Amino acid sequence: MPDLQPLIQLPWGRLALLFLCIYMLFCALAFLYADKILFPAPTPPACLEEEVDFFVSTESGIRIACARRIPQTPKGPVILYSHGNGEDLGHTFAFLDEVADKGFEIIAYDYPGYGVSGGEPGEEGCYEAIEAVYRHMTGELSIDPSNVILWGRSLGTGPSCHLAATSRVAGILLETPFLSAFRTLTEIPVLPWDRFRNLEKIPDIHCPSLVVHGNLDEVIPFRHGKKVHELLPEPKSFLEVDRARHNDLRHKGGARYEEVIGNFLDRFIRG
Repeated sequence: MPDLQPLIQLPWGRLALLFLCIYMLFCALAFLYADKILFPAPTPPACLEEEVDFFVSTESGIRIACARRIPQTPKGPVILYSHGNGEDLGHTFAFLDEVADKGFEIIAYDYPGYGVSGGEPGEEGCYEAIEAVYRHMTGELSIDPSNVILWGRSLGTGPSCHLAATSRVAGILLETPFLSAFRTLTEIPVLPWDRFRNLEKIPDIHCPSLVVHGNLDEVIPFRHGKKVHELLPEPKSFLEVDRARHNDLRHKGGARYEEVIGNFLDRFIRG
């Protein structure tokens, strides 16, 4: 092993060593606490087991809670919705009802460790969860993959991008998406053990897309949404919601928000 003592004795050498120690400490903290920061599951859960419409099991045997809303006169496409990291299935019920009232069937699910789903929160668990719901939709529910539209919000854009890159779907709608979890903290990818590397999955997505992002988003920088849209293939659309932060897209977007999303969903109605 080389002798580092002469290097350390130099002024810049001490500074470099200090920087290296700080970096290693930061990396260790990122490794140990990343999941706790990314997955602040609400406690107590907002969803009760009796409010769940059905459960599916992941390949790891984890039970995933799901909610399903079917409109009286379905328009055809079925939405698979992935919620944000600070909410569980119970927080989505009003939204699911609103979507169904507009004629679209919608299915949502909880990540492992959220609500009444089993397991512990984690990136791979989220991927397994959405895969399990998709298998149930295209298998037991006999929904044609060409009728499945993915809708992900915030953290939910991670599993949505994953499924779109690995399975056949009709389209994908991404609200406040990110390039990767750690890149929301630093533009330069200096941290190992990054999570939800959407940046690496987007090249494998080959379906129509809509990206929606607020230009005052304080959680996921607006530039992430712009870059995600830039990397997605045609046909694609982008809605910039002026003066919108992370959690008030619908409020600040108003009628324009509803119109753009409605037009995107309507394009998948057949006949």
